[in-house]
Amino acid sequence: MNQEIRKLWDLRMTEKFPRGYGGEVIDGIDLVLLDSDTAGCVITFIQNNGKLDVWRTAILGLCYRDLTVVVGQLSGEGKEHFSKLETISNLVLKDIVAVEKAQHK
Repeated sequence: MNQEIRKLWDLRMTEKFPRGYGGEVIDGIDLVLLDSDTAGCVITFIQNNGKLDVWRTAILGLCYRDLTVVVGQLSGEGKEHFSKLETISNLVLKDIVAVEKAQHK
């Protein structure tokens, strides 16, 4: 597992959900649910030493897509929070692809 993922996640875990964004929905995307779903996938990835089942990988992929949508429409603390989740999700997905490619060589 990419240690940068663990480091970024540990930093993210010290932060609170941005004030004023609870209950917010952007383009049909519930920000609390997006935060929660992303966190669940990343935590599972870390706890499983860099492995994520197909179902959670698909969920994380959808979260990443949604994060790219909401980040473009946020500002300030909200943008910062969800940008970090976007970065971490991207790194996890890239790590999964790299491991999968290495196993099929």
